[in-house]
Amino acid sequence: MRMAERINELAAVLPPALIRYKDAYSILSKGLHELTEADCRLYFPVVRAAVIMMLEERYEAAEKAKLTAELDRAVAAIAAENKSG
Repeated sequence: MRMAERINELAAVLPPALIRYKDAYSILSKGLHELTEADCRLYFPVVRAAVIMMLEERYEAAEKAKLTAELDRAVAAIAAENKSG
């Protein structure tokens, strides 16, 4: 089975983010296709944890950027108000 097919087969037990971003596995495709099924089962928890960590980091970065932009707008509004008043 190709990796995308494996992900589809395991959809019931995988986190939704892994299913949604299954194309990320194509990066690992060559290495995984050269491994045995037993090796894939052995390494899967580590790969899964790595993908989850990357997704969490991406989410946290997006949230931080959003909060920074909101703070920038709020500070700019207060500064503009104080200059004109």
